[in-house]
Amino acid sequence: MARSDTRLLHLLLTSDGSCLSLWPGPLLIEPAAATFD
Repeated sequence: MARSDTRLLHLLLTSDGSCLSLWPGPLLIEPAAATFD
């Protein structure tokens, strides 16, 4: 379940070009999603 949330989060963040440069993708999102779990 956390994986689907991560994909949604990644999609939301990467939908903006600036976010793409600021966020190194799953590297930061994966640990963040684990905290929400």
